[in-house]
Amino acid sequence: MAKFQITPFPGLVENTEFNFGSLYLYNISNPPSYASIKENNATTGWGGASLVNWQIYDGDGSGANLVGHAQGMQIHAGASHQSFTLVFENGRFKGSTLYVVGQTVRVEQAGEWSIVGGTGDLAMARGVVKVKFHEKVKDGNTWELRFHGFCSMQSLPTLTKTGPWGGHGGSVTESEQPWRIESMTIVHEGIIAMFSCSYVDLSGKRRTTGSWGGGNGIRTKVELGPREILKAVSGTYVSLYNGQTVIESLKFVTNEGTYGPYGRTTGTPFNADVPKDQSIVGFFGRADDTQLIAFGVYTV
Repeated sequence: MAKFQITPFPGLVENTEFNFGSLYLYNISNPPSYASIKENNATTGWGGASLVNWQIYDGDGSGANLVGHAQGMQIHAGASHQSFTLVFENGRFKGSTLYVVGQTVRVEQAGEWSIVGGTGDLAMARGVVKVKFHEKVKDGNTWELRFHGFCSMQSLPTLTKTGPWGGHGGSVTESEQPWRIESMTIVHEGIIAMFSCSYVDLSGKRRTTGSWGGGNGIRTKVELGPREILKAVSGTYVSLYNGQTVIESLKFVTNEGTYGPYGRTTGTPFNADVPKDQSIVGFFGRADDTQLIAFGVYTV
């Protein structure tokens, strides 16, 4: 199924990176998806033109959902050139568009199209579409599309809180307007004695949460790569001899690997339930001077 990922980029204008994968364009040569408006010149083979209104889905099976339409034109000028506006009609980017141009890609060889503009949440988009043949269908072909580019997002995304899990003591801890996690530091020995996080906020500024907790133990730092995003967080919480409930262990799963678990795993388990098209961008919870008491996540 399709993967929609957006991450901050430290540019002056185009500060949001987007990656749209596993989209499928249905290149059908019959109405209402296609209409010829001018035939090729019989001598030169030039000049043929047609209008297109191709459907784009988030998968290649019968259960795939319509994402939008590629609406534009094909012109034959030595090689076949096409330009279209991808109009998103469902999901996170409904109402936004991308403007795409390039030569028609051959069945036997993958190719690229250029992203030269966009509107809505994808305003001022620039990037590339990787295109390759997927399979032949009735009246045409299907093509797999992968989009990678940068834009200036016009509206701030809505952050969603999930959790927290754990106890109720200590003081409130929270990331401020988080957008992308860069690194996490965990101190653990039996329980989570301290947690901190470095991240980029919604304005593109690099921040740190500071230390949540302050106890001693094994210190581990997890640094995420430039394309690495956090997809899941799980762990356990446990009640201590004094009746205080604290976070006992933490485990992190990204699009590139798994980190942890850190701490013991004997207590009550918890798991952040994050939709497939979202990612974890920050944290909140409670802590005192020696331990992490409660833990939750921000998703977008």
